[in-house]
Amino acid sequence: MTDVSQCINTLNSGSLATAFYNFTGLSNGSAGNKVWLELLRDKLDSLVDFSSVYSQWKLNFNQSFGSYTWNISTQQWIKTANSNQIIINFPSSPSQISNDCQIELLQYSDNLFFINNDSVFLPTNVMCLLKKNQIDIFSLVLQASYNPTGFPSPQNLDVDMYCAPFNYHFTVSQLTPTQFKAIGNLQSSSGCETAFEVRASFANNDFEQFDITQDLNNVIFEVSKDDLMISGSWDSHSYYSFSNPSSTQLNSTINIEIFYQTVKIGDLDFFIKMVHQKIPQFIIRH
Repeated sequence: MTDVSQCINTLNSGSLATAFYNFTGLSNGSAGNKVWLELLRDKLDSLVDFSSVYSQWKLNFNQSFGSYTWNISTQQWIKTANSNQIIINFPSSPSQISNDCQIELLQYSDNLFFINNDSVFLPTNVMCLLKKNQIDIFSLVLQASYNPTGFPSPQNLDVDMYCAPFNYHFTVSQLTPTQFKAIGNLQSSSGCETAFEVRASFANNDFEQFDITQDLNNVIFEVSKDDLMISGSWDSHSYYSFSNPSSTQLNSTINIEIFYQTVKIGDLDFFIKMVHQKIPQFIIRH
């Protein structure tokens, strides 16, 4: 079984993360290429109207069809006609002498919903690619439907995503107006395969006024990696009824079991340690 830290390092050193660091110049939490990134954005903003994206999450996809290519010499975007998609060609860093990266937005559609009387457009169909040197380093395929009345909670959500070198697949299903299930899988050839399933139950479906301390009833979850599986539940309604929960009260609301090759090997118990503030920590009880 590949160690989790190794999997994180594999992702962090993958071609997508490397491209991101080079593009942004990110170091110690600061983007070294900020001025250059703002130049790219501002110049593109003059060709594509992003105001609706900023205000309503609305991408005017059909009105933005075209191929947008960064001219490194003139520091300008050049737009050429394209009948059914958006393609953006750009350099991977300020020092790059050619447009070695390409974004392809192949499909996009959305629907109008209202949240607290504000209009918001939520995506229902998305297909896009990011390439570097003609090799895919990121892709996204999304299909979604939402509650048509009241708060637009997802009824069905299906996401396939590639973040080189890993593939991810996520689904969200609305089981009842107040119950949801989420399933996720990380797929890889390097021993990092991981799967999870989460079910959440809420006190009501008034999600516009959602307050986790009052409206989340319970959570049931399962996480598996190779032969190891962790399953458990959290009675959040009881937990939030305690004003200042002790370790005993915390453990009365949480039940976590650990299995190896389907055989139970222990339970996870929490204890609250006082440092500068109360910090929940855990121990494995065999």
